[in-house]
Amino acid sequence: MTDALRLFVLECRNGLRQLYRRGAYSALIIAVLAIGLGATLFVLVAIDALILRPMPFPDGDRLFQIGETSDDAGELDAMNSQDLIELRAALTQFESLESFSGGTMNIADGASVERYDGQFVSGGLFALLGAKAQLGRTIEAVDDQASASLRVVISDRVWRQRFAADPAVIGKAVRLNAQPAEIIGVMPPRFAFPFASEVWTAARNAPNQPIELQRESEVIGRLRAGASADTAAAELVTVWQRLKLIDPATRRDVTLALMPAAHRFVGAHTRAIVGVLLIAALSVLLVACANVANLQLANLSQRSRELALRSAIGASSARLLIGLLAETLVLAACATLIALLIADWAGQQTMRTFVEAGDGPAYWIDFRMTPRVALFGVVIAVATTVMAGLVPGLRASGYQLNRAIIDNGRTGGGASRIARGLIIAQVAFSFVLLIGAGMVWRQLAARSNVDFGIDTPAEALLTARIGIFPEQYPTAPEQIAFFERVAERVRVEPGVRSATIAESLPGSTAGATEVLIEGRDPEAPRPEILRSAIDDHFGTTYGVVPVSGRMPDARDTAESARVAVVDQRFADLYWPRQDALNRRFKLGQDDSDAWISVIGVIPSLQLSDIDESPFPAVLLPMRQSPVRFATLAVHTEAEPTAFAPRLAEIMREVDANTPVYWVRTLAQTLAADRVGDRFLTRLFALFGLTGLLLAGAGLFGVLAQVVQARTREIGVRRAIGASQRDVFRLISRDSARLLLAGLAVGLLLGAPWAWTLSRTAVGINPFDPTIFLGVAALVLAAGAIAVILPTRRALGIAPSEALRSE
Repeated sequence: MTDALRLFVLECRNGLRQLYRRGAYSALIIAVLAIGLGATLFVLVAIDALILRPMPFPDGDRLFQIGETSDDAGELDAMNSQDLIELRAALTQFESLESFSGGTMNIADGASVERYDGQFVSGGLFALLGAKAQLGRTIEAVDDQASASLRVVISDRVWRQRFAADPAVIGKAVRLNAQPAEIIGVMPPRFAFPFASEVWTAARNAPNQPIELQRESEVIGRLRAGASADTAAAELVTVWQRLKLIDPATRRDVTLALMPAAHRFVGAHTRAIVGVLLIAALSVLLVACANVANLQLANLSQRSRELALRSAIGASSARLLIGLLAETLVLAACATLIALLIADWAGQQTMRTFVEAGDGPAYWIDFRMTPRVALFGVVIAVATTVMAGLVPGLRASGYQLNRAIIDNGRTGGGASRIARGLIIAQVAFSFVLLIGAGMVWRQLAARSNVDFGIDTPAEALLTARIGIFPEQYPTAPEQIAFFERVAERVRVEPGVRSATIAESLPGSTAGATEVLIEGRDPEAPRPEILRSAIDDHFGTTYGVVPVSGRMPDARDTAESARVAVVDQRFADLYWPRQDALNRRFKLGQDDSDAWISVIGVIPSLQLSDIDESPFPAVLLPMRQSPVRFATLAVHTEAEPTAFAPRLAEIMREVDANTPVYWVRTLAQTLAADRVGDRFLTRLFALFGLTGLLLAGAGLFGVLAQVVQARTREIGVRRAIGASQRDVFRLISRDSARLLLAGLAVGLLLGAPWAWTLSRTAVGINPFDPTIFLGVAALVLAAGAIAVILPTRRALGIAPSEALRSE
C-alpha cells in the first residue's frame, strides 16, 4: 500500500470517528446528500431505460419507421396497406419493410369469449424483430397471404391463464373475431410487442383493395448494410412523388417521412420531458451540495481550534484538506447507498403507476437500477464530495485557522462570503424549481378543467367499448340494429336514466378525416376535423343541447339525405358570423360522396385527447354512418360502477360471442389520460419543495452561525442600550439581502426555465405572473421562518451571558 493510499485510509477512519461523535450532524448531511443524489439517479434511471438502452432487436440502430407526417413534430402516422405494398416493391435501401396494426382480438373456444389487445402483423415482422416462439412458431410469410387460413400466436400470460399452460394448445382450433383460427405459437414471457399486446395474427393484406377496406398500419424496416438514413430518406421522397402521380386522389395531401424506430417508442415529447427532469434533478443536487458545503463551513467554526492544533503540531495544509474531503466522502458513500435504493424504488413505483393506468411504455423498457447507472451514481457521488467538501477543506487548510488559537472565536465576523454566496445559489435554484412545479401544476389544473362540451357529470357515466366484426354482422343494417338492440336493452333496466351508443367518447381521440366545405377549392389541401357517429340519445345522455337546429332523430335514416350536427368551433371556423344551418360539406377524399347538410349546431365539443389542441367536431347519425366499434355510455341513478356486472350480463344475453371491455366511468377514463400530468406535477412539486427546504435549512444554518459568531457583539450592544428591535434589525438585515439577492438570481434563471417548460405543454403561459409572484411569496415565507428562529435566539442572549462568553 502506497503512503498516499495509507494516508487516505487513515483519514477515512478518522472521519468515521468524527462523524460518529457528531451523529445528528452526520445524519443531516447524509439525508441532504441522499435526497439530491436520489433525485438525480432516478432521472438517470429513466434516461437509461428510455433513451440509452438499445432496443432488444438485431441491428436496432438500423431500424426505421416510415409513416405519414402529422402536425405533431416527431411523430409519424400509420399508412394504408396499398402504400406499404408499393413501397416494399420500390424502395431499395431497405432489407425489408414490415407492418403492425393494433386491434381488438376476441378469442372464443366454445366455453367463453375474451377480449385482448392484439396486433395484425405482416409475415416478416417477427423475423425482423428476431423474436422466436417458446412453443410452436411465429407468424410467417405463408400466413400473410390473403387466401391463407387464420393463424394466431398468443402471449405467455394468455397461454397460462386462459389455457392453463397446456402444451397441446399448439394446433388448437379457436374463433378469432368470429372467424375460425388455429393457435400456432406461444411467445416467451414478457414479449408484448409493441407495448402490451397479447395476441398476434397475420394482416393478410390484399393488393389493390378499395381504400375503405385497406388496413392502416405502422411500418418499420431495416436499412441495408451500408445504407444511410439520408440516402433512404431521399429515395423515399423520390418514390413517393412517383406514387402520388399514380393515385393523386388518395395521396394528394399525404407526405411520408422516416425516423429511427427507437423514436417511435420513446417520442420527442417524452425525450424533452426527461431532459427537463434531468435539469430539475441536477438543480436539487446543486442545492444539496451547497447546503452540505454550508453545513461544513458552519461546523468548521466549531472545529477551528481542533484543526489549528493539528496544524500547529505538524499537519500540513494538504493533510487537513484530505482529512475533510475524506469525511465528506464517507458521508457521500452512505448517502449514495440510500440514494440507489431511493432511485430504484422510485423507478419501480413509476412503472407501476403508468402500467396500472394502461399507459405503460414499450414492453422491454423497465425503470430498474442497472450496474451502469449505479456506477454513474458512484461517479456523481465522488464529484459531489469534491463540490461539497472542497470549499470548506480549502478554508480549513488556510491561514484563518492559524489565528484560531489566538482569537478563539472572539471576532464575530459572521458568515463568510462563500457561505453567503452558497445561500444565494440555494435560494435561486429553489425559486427555479418551484417555478417548474407551479407551471406543471397549472398545466394539470388547466387539463382537469377542460370543458368537454357535456353537462352530465363524468362521474355519473359508465362507459364500455363494444366491437363487432363482418363475419357476425356483414351488412350495415345488421350492424346498426345490433348497437340499437344493446342500447335499448340497457335503457329499460331499472336505475338507468339514459344510454347512448357513439363511435367515440368526449375527451378521447375520435376519428380524424378531411373536410371540403361547399364553395371551397376541391384541389386545395383539406383541413382535418374530428368525427363521431352517434345514435338518437347522445344529447340526452351527455347533456348536449343544440344552440340552434336539432340533434339526429328517427327522421335521419340510411335512405334520407345525409345530415350532421357540427359544434360551435366548426361553425365559427368555416362560416364565421353566419348561420351554419343547411350549409353543406363533404368528408374524406372521395368527391363522389353526397353533400352533408348541417341540421344543428352544439356548443364546442372536445372529441380530441386532452393532450391535443381541440379540433372542430362533426356528429353523424349512426344510421347513415355505420361503425363496427362503438362506446356505450350509461347515465345511472346510483353509483355507475355498480351497474357493470349487469352490463356484462346484458351483453351475454344479446350476443354471447361479443364481450364488453374497458368498463369504467368517464371520469376514470379521463383520469387515466392525465396520469402523466399528475406524476409530473408531484415530481416537480417534490423537487421544488425539497430545494426550498434545503435552502431554508441552509439559511438557518448560516444565520445560526452568524448569531454564534456575534454573541459578544450582541451582548455589548444590549448592554449599552440597544433594544430588541435594533438587534432584530441587525440580524435580519443581512438575511433579507441574501433572500432578495437569491430571488433576483432566481428570476433571471427562472424566465428561460419557464419558457423551456412551456415548450412541452399546450397553451401554458411561460410568464404567468401568478406563478412567479406566488413562488416568490413562498420563498420569502420560508426565508422568514429561517430568519426568525435564530433571531429569537439572538434576542434571548443576556448581556451578562454574552460577556461571560469571553
